[in-house]
Amino acid sequence: MTAIPLSRFTETKFSESFWSNSRGDYVTGMNVLQAKIEQGAIEDQEILTYIRERIDVEQRYGNALIEMGNRRLKLDGFLRDDGASLRKTFETIKTESVELGNGHLTLAANLRELVLQPIVKFTTQARQTTLQSREDIEGRLKLFDKHLLELDRAHAAYVAKCNVADQTELEASKIAQEDAKTITDADRRHEFASQRFTVQELNKFLRKMREEVPSQDVKVPIMGVYNNCCSGSLIAHWIQQNTKARTVLEAEHIGQSLADEGFLRLIGQRGSNFRATPDNFYQWRDQMFELLEVDDKEEELSLVKKTKQEAEKADAVYLAAVKKADLTRLQLEVGLFTHMDHLQRFEFDRIDSFKNAFLNFAAIFSNIITITQSVADHLLIFQEALRPTNDVQYVIEQYRTGSFVPMPTLYNNFYHGTGLDQVFGVNIDKHCNFTRKKVPQIVMKCLTRIKKSSSNLPDE
Repeated sequence: MTAIPLSRFTETKFSESFWSNSRGDYVTGMNVLQAKIEQGAIEDQEILTYIRERIDVEQRYGNALIEMGNRRLKLDGFLRDDGASLRKTFETIKTESVELGNGHLTLAANLRELVLQPIVKFTTQARQTTLQSREDIEGRLKLFDKHLLELDRAHAAYVAKCNVADQTELEASKIAQEDAKTITDADRRHEFASQRFTVQELNKFLRKMREEVPSQDVKVPIMGVYNNCCSGSLIAHWIQQNTKARTVLEAEHIGQSLADEGFLRLIGQRGSNFRATPDNFYQWRDQMFELLEVDDKEEELSLVKKTKQEAEKADAVYLAAVKKADLTRLQLEVGLFTHMDHLQRFEFDRIDSFKNAFLNFAAIFSNIITITQSVADHLLIFQEALRPTNDVQYVIEQYRTGSFVPMPTLYNNFYHGTGLDQVFGVNIDKHCNFTRKKVPQIVMKCLTRIKKSSSNLPDE
């Protein structure tokens, strides 16, 4: 593209004129500008269609003139007369027709080379570049919309977490005021036989037991198959090795406490008795471990602290979303400035290209005007040479058959011959013999009439 003169567009620019007053709306102005660019594309096609049709008309007209000029004369027409000025003039017209036809063919070729092809080349390359710039902007707009959506979600989550944290803190404050001597979960203990455990200790103890005591699937008639089951003997053996229990009976007491608390369930039999035998199988109850996990988490972190931490995490996510969206906004706006400047250069160059094309169009037609004028001058010269009198005399000279001789039909009297009552066409000697006069009467009357008519004329 050619550079825009510095004095051009000093008042307003595309990049200063196609924005929206609504915050975050970058589409309205771009849609208006893009509609004008698309209008220009339709205008381009309309001009190109006209030029193509004009080239076709000039080609057909030129070929028709050449065909007419080269058409042979007919044998029974002008070819019979070599020297007639009408034939020479007509042959000149036909020759000039060929010359004029060649001129129109040259005009069509110049229109294609100097007008059509430069415009097609410019519009194709320029619109391809413009399309790439537009696709880049559309990608930036989609990315900006995506980050705005993520920002809205992050903000909504942040507000919700803050509300939950504030509500939890308020409820905790009320409970603390009502009961200043609350017993913490760390003070709550579970007792199994002579063994006492805190929640943390019990959680660790049971997890270790569950992981180390071998388990298997047990099939019970009618009831089906139970997964992850341990025999009473293996459980008691593990308790003896990992607690203060030294006898099987003490180990059974601890196992019985686990069954009573709901951590173990007897398989295939009624009741919940714990026996350290290989025939009794027990299955761990997962829901009891879930309760311990809740207790363990609440032991480590109060609900208020947890909600505060969640709010802080949501705040961090929200802040990151704000920075990401704003960075995308800046990149989008920079791209829009560049894109609008590109469109302005394109529109300027588009119109300037057509201006140059129209100048070439006019210059090309000035050539055909010169040819036409030359043809007209030649025709005028040969028109002067066209002499109707000469052509008429040429016909007489080339094709004459004789002068006019009147031949009246004579009456031939059987007795008196052709001289009876007849003058025209009768032999003068026969007529004079019949009238007995030396000069025929018609001659005398003609001479008398001439003499009488000329008597009043001047001497000149």
